[in-house]
Amino acid sequence: SNGCSDRYYVYKDWSHDPPTQCDLNAIKRERALHPSAQRLPSKLNRMLGDPALSGVIAWKPHGRSWQIEDRNEFRRRVLPAYFQHSNVASFIRLVNA
Repeated sequence: SNGCSDRYYVYKDWSHDPPTQCDLNAIKRERALHPSAQRLPSKLNRMLGDPALSGVIAWKPHGRSWQIEDRNEFRRRVLPAYFQHSNVASFIRLVNA
């Protein structure tokens, strides 16, 4: 054996690759929808990209995960706008599903 395991995972950071035309078309279709009609990844992307919410929900410094910075503001401002409810526990269950 060469000392290498047959099982390994190679992390590929796709964030620096330019989007394909197919990606751009899908993004345009999702953005045309009202936030409540969008899928969870699109909603998260919009929330995390909104400068007005940077103190409420934000990417962690390494850029591979995010966190809710201000739970009360998230409950008051973000959840009703994107999910038509204000239940943080329900949101967390949806994310973890």
